[in-house]
Amino acid sequence: MPPRGFPSAIRGGSRPPGRWILSASDAACLKMRSQALGPPTPAGTGDAADYRAGLGFSAAKFLPVVMGFDARRLGLDLAVPYAVIQGRDDHITPTDLARAYVEEVRAPRKAFIPIDGGHLACFTNPDGMVGALRTVRSWTA
Repeated sequence: MPPRGFPSAIRGGSRPPGRWILSASDAACLKMRSQALGPPTPAGTGDAADYRAGLGFSAAKFLPVVMGFDARRLGLDLAVPYAVIQGRDDHITPTDLARAYVEEVRAPRKAFIPIDGGHLACFTNPDGMVGALRTVRSWTA
């Protein structure tokens, strides 16, 4: 369950509070990862327990910083081309907010490039990701 400070879009928006939402492609990506790595080690023992303890410690320090981050505070005037490539079904980083941010940025060239997939679209849709990168690369060709 995400911490209380998470925006409702991350917690599930109109869904019951405290439920994570994954796009079908993100769920498939995580399933493939689990199949490749095998069954998890019992969480209460050995390296798995150390990993969980470290994750809990880091999350307590890291999440408030991440959730409070506002890129606009760094400035909106960029001297270089700027692009955001994002999955259309991203329920972790709200697509409408990312698009609105790109609209605020002032750069010699900019684009918001949605591709099929969720938060892990760069992994679940490599062809779409490469196509988007080629579009950005064409700006300087």
